[in-house]
Amino acid sequence: MAFGDNVALARLESSNLPSREKSYFEKLMSGLGSSRERITSMAQATKKHLESGATAVRQLAESGGTALGLAAVDVYNSDGGLDVKGKYPIDAGVALLGIGGSVALAGHEAAATLRSIGNTAFSILAFRKSHAYFSRSHVESGGTPSGSMASPVPTLAGGTTTPATHFGDDANTVLARLAAEL
Repeated sequence: MAFGDNVALARLESSNLPSREKSYFEKLMSGLGSSRERITSMAQATKKHLESGATAVRQLAESGGTALGLAAVDVYNSDGGLDVKGKYPIDAGVALLGIGGSVALAGHEAAATLRSIGNTAFSILAFRKSHAYFSRSHVESGGTPSGSMASPVPTLAGGTTTPATHFGDDANTVLARLAAEL
């Protein structure tokens, strides 16, 4: 029980109330103490859940922002998409900067954001490179491109084209193919 409860119980003990009523009030006050503890415990647990949920939403926003940014670079960078000149992966650079920045700023609140950005960029790099490897080996063994990235992509002219990643095309070849369709 809290200090105020102890004071109230001491006053109750020295009062002129009959013992039956004193007993009733003592039980009531001790029950209030345990209820208060349960409410406090529930509030603390709720706070933990809310904090965890808010952190999850923040990390989703960081990952989503990173993925959107890298997707835009991939689409609009005419120098090779995410692989500048076909050999320098931008997502690897973002991953290194993110993870390196989180280590350099350890203990700072920005470290968690940088770590999330670095992890997301690395995941995108790992997906791209493993997808290219598996697609290439599948096509070389006589298979046809399949999977979600082999689905036709709408063009500006209203037609469709197949994503370049399955055939090893560079960005200029893809742009030439799109231009021919216009």
